[in-house]
Amino acid sequence: MVKYDIKTKRKIRSDIEKLRKRNEERASQEIRRAIEKIAQRHAKSAVASKKKDEILVEVRAVMISSITGNIERTRREEMDIAQRNIDEAEGRYKAELTTLKESTQALETLLDKTIRDLRTAVADKQVYMDDLEETRAAFQHFINQQFKELKPDQADFILPSKKCTGMIYVVIRMNCVTSL
Repeated sequence: MVKYDIKTKRKIRSDIEKLRKRNEERASQEIRRAIEKIAQRHAKSAVASKKKDEILVEVRAVMISSITGNIERTRREEMDIAQRNIDEAEGRYKAELTTLKESTQALETLLDKTIRDLRTAVADKQVYMDDLEETRAAFQHFINQQFKELKPDQADFILPSKKCTGMIYVVIRMNCVTSL
């Protein structure tokens, strides 16, 4: 976002500088034309010193009016350029913000789905573990009834494993996620 600000400032400065040069040229041309018109009007007649003073006052008034108009026009143009650049930068920022919001929303949706799936998996795992434990106990009881001559734990290699492999990490991770 800082890149946009620097680029925008540089563009505004260069646009304003071009605008000032153009307005200065216009002002000097208008002043020259006004002086020439006044000089032509009064040059033909014999001018007394009183007339010269009036001409100078008139030239001065025309120059002041022209300069004031150019300054005002320059200010308006500078403000227009600055506003356009600001609007353009705001548009880029809003587009970028919208994109970030959309991607954040997509990630939040994915995270919610993953948490739901994980909770379902943990619940299913618990059901399967309970079923496995019941099956193990029933099988152990069967072995004990059918093979009374075997010592305790002698037929354990036939029984399903007591260990829960792979799911311990999921349960621990699930507890961390739900505590957030």
